[in-house]
Amino acid sequence: MLKEAWDEYGMTISWDQLFDMKMRSDKCYVVVAWRNKTGMVEMADLVRGDIEDPWEVQNDGFTPITEADWKKLKIKPECDWFLIPGNPDFLQT
Repeated sequence: MLKEAWDEYGMTISWDQLFDMKMRSDKCYVVVAWRNKTGMVEMADLVRGDIEDPWEVQNDGFTPITEADWKKLKIKPECDWFLIPGNPDFLQT
């Protein structure tokens, strides 16, 4: 279902170009990642209301980050957002 939502949205990055994803424990929020031409990590996030609901793209792009920041990315429990400790662009509480 996640791949289907990605493909339907029409992202210029294909599903096969994604290298990693981080998912909230209830499986209703996910951040997916791909590398751009300079090697930086780019991301998009998808959300759904319930495990049976279809996925929707919430944000189709963020400021590129380093691989080290990707490894630090934490999804806030019960929220549809994430934090990256040490990165001022992603410290929303």
